[in-house]
Amino acid sequence: MIVFPNLFEQVGAKLVQDAVIKVSGKISARDRDGNIGTEAKMIADEVQIVTDQELNSYESIGRKMDKPKPKSGAVKATRVSSNPKAKPLQSGPVMSAVSVMPDLVINIKTYYIQVKDPGNHEALVAIKQICGRYPGICDVILVIGPDKKSAIKMPFKVEPSDALVGELIKLLDEDSVVIK
Repeated sequence: MIVFPNLFEQVGAKLVQDAVIKVSGKISARDRDGNIGTEAKMIADEVQIVTDQELNSYESIGRKMDKPKPKSGAVKATRVSSNPKAKPLQSGPVMSAVSVMPDLVINIKTYYIQVKDPGNHEALVAIKQICGRYPGICDVILVIGPDKKSAIKMPFKVEPSDALVGELIKLLDEDSVVIK
């Protein structure tokens, strides 16, 4: 969430750790230059502090929501405008931030990369460099050792790409790269 200085002057002193707040604003996946990024942000228009009295007197009036069911692992994303200088997405829940790509179905997969020798520093550095050339939305899990007993979720994501897979297989071997 982004709170600009003029709004922060009004509510900044009330924004303390563990405070419950209600925020309304706009969702944007664009960076400062107007380019579409991989993460959505909420630009706050209004921030309200929820008091203890409001929390204690809260009664749910809605029905319990069912967990969303994905269609065979695909997420449909649609673009509001093809103009790169278009305004950010307006209002709506945070989940509407997926509406930033042209009518396109994106298969979100996880890349499992096995490094059989965890002491091979050159291979680890090369994996990071290769993945850095393909930023995207897919998680990367590094599987350590020949027995596959340790796994680390990497702090970066990659795009689904045959070129990426090819480079990883060339560096390691075909059995060391699994996509699920």
